[in-house]
Amino acid sequence: GLVELQFLTGADGVPHLIDLNGRFFGSMALSNAARPGLTDDWGRLALGEPVGRLPDARPGVRYVWAAG
Repeated sequence: GLVELQFLTGADGVPHLIDLNGRFFGSMALSNAARPGLTDDWGRLALGEPVGRLPDARPGVRYVWAAG
């Protein structure tokens, strides 16, 4: 997503937000290259705005976050 949230679960089983990283991730340009318009649509969704249909990605180009 557009931000990173970190939670810790208390002894009562309730998750508590302990960190909010509101900076855009460093590989945003890579994801937009793999799927033009993707980052724009993420922002629009976060703001509750309508989004259109994305064009198909170019064959052979992809974005993978293997650690996630």
